[in-house]
Amino acid sequence: MNWIVLRYADVLLMQSEAMNNLTPADPGKFTSINKVLNRAGIPVAQQYSFANVVTQTNFVDTLVKERARELCAEGHRRWDLIRLGRYKQVEAGIGFTLQDYQFLLPLPQTELDANKNLKQNLGY
Repeated sequence: MNWIVLRYADVLLMQSEAMNNLTPADPGKFTSINKVLNRAGIPVAQQYSFANVVTQTNFVDTLVKERARELCAEGHRRWDLIRLGRYKQVEAGIGFTLQDYQFLLPLPQTELDANKNLKQNLGY
């Protein structure tokens, strides 16, 4: 059986992301991300607040970095970057130019054969 393993740190980071999307001015969005840093032994002086993460965009950049550090071996990176709107930017930084169709994966031929109403994603 395939088991989905969800780490508490992932849940906390998702909570901070959701709070930033709902109410960017709420300082409570830092609570969950700072819990992850606390667990890692990061001193309070180096944790996040509006003093060092001023805008909503800064917060997303910070969240991308924290998710990369905390969940580096979990296989979430690509999906995190796509969801947070940073996929093209990060890939360009390492020398790859992406097209929009590459955000989606091709549909398996077995699924296309089984359901004639499905159409292959553009570009594949």
